Amino acid sequence: MISDILKGVLIGSSSRSGLNNDYIAMKTGTTNIDSATVSKYNLKSSVRDYWLDGYTHDTVISVWIGFDEISIDNKHYMKNEDAETRNRIFNEVAKVSFSHDNKDFIQPSGVVRSRIEHPSMEDGTIYLASSKTPSNLVSDELFKVGTEPLNISL
Repeated sequence: MISDILKGVLIGSSSRSGLNNDYIAMKTGTTNIDSATVSKYNLKSSVRDYWLDGYTHDTVISVWIGFDEISIDNKHYMKNEDAETRNRIFNEVAKVSFSHDNKDFIQPSGVVRSRIEHPSMEDGTIYLASSKTPSNLVSDELFKVGTEPLNISL
């Protein structure tokens, strides 16, 4: 279920990256310096590093760029464009590392996929999408067997 959620994280255009035939689950992130330290040393940025983990059904890649230690000289900090550098590095490594076999992750037998309508009701009720549900309000979601919605939206 986590892999299915993380497949929605796409770094740049898949056709530009050459990864358009791959099912890739990804998680990006940063490590930030606390605001008190940023203020105390008048740092230009609170971002200490950028990372990205991505995987297919058979390969995992991690990319990290950043600094091991906090620098108070304003020479060692991450800029917004550094995230793009991280993405480009990941894409280049992925081009030669992933199988490019168009295999999706295997859905366990205890999980079922249902087409549901968004937004859900304010009381938290989730309804199955009906033929009347506008396509922009429909999504495929995974549920543990026995917890999937049974009522169809009117």
